[in-house]
Amino acid sequence: MNEQTQKDRILARSALLPREAVVVPEWNETVYVRRMTLGEREEFEEGAMETNGKAIKVNLRNVRSRLVSMALVDEAGAQLFTVADALRLDSLIAMRLVDVALRVNAMAADDVEEIAKNCESAPNVSFSTV
Repeated sequence: MNEQTQKDRILARSALLPREAVVVPEWNETVYVRRMTLGEREEFEEGAMETNGKAIKVNLRNVRSRLVSMALVDEAGAQLFTVADALRLDSLIAMRLVDVALRVNAMAADDVEEIAKNCESAPNVSFSTV
């Protein structure tokens, strides 16, 4: 008996993350923006928060480049760019890709700002973009 459990079936389907093809005429290339796993999304959101004891710091540094690096893949599904690579992209092209990544991942453009707003009422909160 080699029956898959319900958990196995769900996880196998979850590995097939939806993605959207995006033609980038300036590059003469088609890239793919994929949905992140829950773990990747949490990693992305946690990257906007730093804690030091009880102090919370909202860190918006490289937030767009981190999103592009996590969501952009090639046709085979392999990650295209590191954060360092994404920082070197033309900002207008990158912002188009960010917009698609936000939509594909059901994120609002102001999600990070919302995290920051929710933290404003907490003690020992500071904000940084550096």
